[in-house]
Amino acid sequence: PLQRIWCLFEVYHTILLSRPGAPFQGLFLCTATGVLQEGCAGTDVAVRVAERARDLDTRSAGASKEADLQMIHALIEQMEGGFDAM
Repeated sequence: PLQRIWCLFEVYHTILLSRPGAPFQGLFLCTATGVLQEGCAGTDVAVRVAERARDLDTRSAGASKEADLQMIHALIEQMEGGFDAM
């Protein structure tokens, strides 16, 4: 999970939209047993998600289409803070 550039880009924008006062419910991390934030997953799942999030490197994320990868990289580089902010 969280290894594809499109997914990471969408997660980032979801987080931006989820800021206080925004009319958006936010990101729900769903597992086979339910929504993580609602306590419906084991601690092992929560730990794996946290470890993956900690080790994220957007620069090394992949894409099935090179054009998508280049487009998203260009968009990230145009954002304030670029890859480091993401």
